[in-house]
Amino acid sequence: MNPTARTQAWSTLAAALALPLLYLGGTHAMLPLSLLGLAVFTVSMMIPPLLRFTSRPRA
Repeated sequence: MNPTARTQAWSTLAAALALPLLYLGGTHAMLPLSLLGLAVFTVSMMIPPLLRFTSRPRA
């Protein structure tokens, strides 16, 4: 598997795992859990565009 595709797959998995953190943090009024979920979700959503802009063109 291509390293870029592997990184995007891990990023997708991290985003999916961050959603329950956001939900639980919001419904139980747990600010640290919400912030952790938001941080993980934000970073995982920024990885694919960063990979696209930083990857070298294939020959």
